[in-house]
Amino acid sequence: MPVVVERVASINTVNQADFWIGEFHKEYGYFPAGGNRATVAALKGDDTTANPRQKLFFYIQKTTGGGPVLSPAGQLVDGWRRPLIIRGGGTTRPIIYSVGPNGMDDGGTGDDIPPEDPAAPPRKIVPNLTTANPTTYPAAGARP
Repeated sequence: MPVVVERVASINTVNQADFWIGEFHKEYGYFPAGGNRATVAALKGDDTTANPRQKLFFYIQKTTGGGPVLSPAGQLVDGWRRPLIIRGGGTTRPIIYSVGPNGMDDGGTGDDIPPEDPAAPPRKIVPNLTTANPTTYPAAGARP
């Protein structure tokens, strides 16, 4: 699978998970707390302490296709099938990101993939044919 496809799937998954966490907060006034598995359990309604109304906050695909996927261990995974990093929660929004193509946790920096800022113009990912690494360009019509 080309790196660009994995990166786009990772961006989609991180952004979607961040959205679901925000919806959870709108419903309950607090964020799901804990790591990846605990957050998934709260968002699915499996953790009735965190999600007492057992409201389902997301839809997960069973196969790949650019959208969020759960691992057999019940964790949200990125385009490389690595678990997303999800830390914190409760009274503050959790930190969430993919460890990116190098598979190393750089604390949400370096090649790690955090959620996009909704106020920023959308990114357009295109392959850099000379290095097989993706290059990020602003979307058409976006201001620099």
